[in-house]
Amino acid sequence: VHEVQLFEAVLAHVSEHWYDYPAACLAEIGLALAPVMPTTETVMDVYRRMFNQIRQDRDTLGLREVGIAARFMAEVDHKGEFMPGLAQALSRRLMDLKDETRECYDVARVAEIFSRRCPDEHALFSTLCRHLHRHLGFFEPVDFVRFARGGSCL
Repeated sequence: VHEVQLFEAVLAHVSEHWYDYPAACLAEIGLALAPVMPTTETVMDVYRRMFNQIRQDRDTLGLREVGIAARFMAEVDHKGEFMPGLAQALSRRLMDLKDETRECYDVARVAEIFSRRCPDEHALFSTLCRHLHRHLGFFEPVDFVRFARGGSCL
């Protein structure tokens, strides 16, 4: 009960002072709060504001942060209707970072998310496959399942 009150206070601060938060922080806060917060209209309005800011400042996100933003988006928007165009904006940022070789991120979950939202973007999945190859040493069994589930949607 007390956690929800704390989370509501955090969301209220984000709502009032969204300009103080970098896009990466908004994505991390959203990913942490979305699974536990009730889906009231007030909460969803704050998420909309957060997503708009993430979309506007997506050029500041690295691969890890794009993954976090995509996971936040998937947690809130199960049908892809809550924030139209956000998945495409994040996928464009991922493509901008296609040659990044040092950063680790949850490529399996990202592939699973984008396979449902951008199934026709072949260049995106080619990039994700290259990134997958780079991450194979870190994969857990669940990661192989996630990537396979994403690939089955294509």
